[in-house]
Amino acid sequence: MTVVGLTAACVLLAAPPPASPVDPTLPASVRPVIADAIRAELDPRRGPGNALALLETALAKHPPGSRTFRALSQRKAAVALRRLFLTRDRLAAPARDGLALSTFALLELADPGLDAWLARAWAHRQPGPAGLPVLKIALLAGNDLDRAGIERVWVQRFRAIGVSVEFGPARAADFVIRLRGQGTQPPKGRAHAVQLQLGIEHVIDGRTAWRTAVTTRSVSDTARQAGDAGVDWLTRVGGRDLLFRWLQSEGIVPRPSARLPGHGRSH
Repeated sequence: MTVVGLTAACVLLAAPPPASPVDPTLPASVRPVIADAIRAELDPRRGPGNALALLETALAKHPPGSRTFRALSQRKAAVALRRLFLTRDRLAAPARDGLALSTFALLELADPGLDAWLARAWAHRQPGPAGLPVLKIALLAGNDLDRAGIERVWVQRFRAIGVSVEFGPARAADFVIRLRGQGTQPPKGRAHAVQLQLGIEHVIDGRTAWRTAVTTRSVSDTARQAGDAGVDWLTRVGGRDLLFRWLQSEGIVPRPSARLPGHGRSH
């Protein structure tokens, strides 16, 4: 693959997808398998070949077309791409690691391995501070939503990958997120359904430079459980979009060459 080809592949990875019913989050049942594969991939004695073998074994246990099969397939493809990117000696190490990190742009914020690859890519930044800087976010939420609880989820999810998040006023924020929710008709047999929409704006010098929106609908036996599940999903997917937009603006991963100012997705 040429350098141009590598860049094109990265653009596909780094740009969040169009409206799609595919859920990018990782089912809890296979999270240990992915964690094992990542440990193998990062182990110099085992490497990505061993990781791919573990994932191939896991795939054989699930029917093609199932959500779990698709989730495993996505992670297997990401490992294969990282192996490809890291063998391109014509690219400098920062570019190779940035491309490798971009393979997480279509997964989720809580994916195993994102923290390690993020730290590896950021370590090339010179000159720069030791560790990742603080992301300043302003949250605008409806009065019926638990603002403190939402902020807590975001802080915890980002802390898990080594990124500090501080919430404050919009005038001092790097990103502004807007969260709206409303009750909807639940499916038969369930008591509550909640639809939540998360809007994200990247603010540079007081002006919106980029925006996106993500929507989810969650159901549960209580309104609180449905709302909490929706907020967590939006954090894992919308937070991922925010993270990679920031990484693009910092030059850590390549910026897509052609991109509309905003896009939206639903779950």
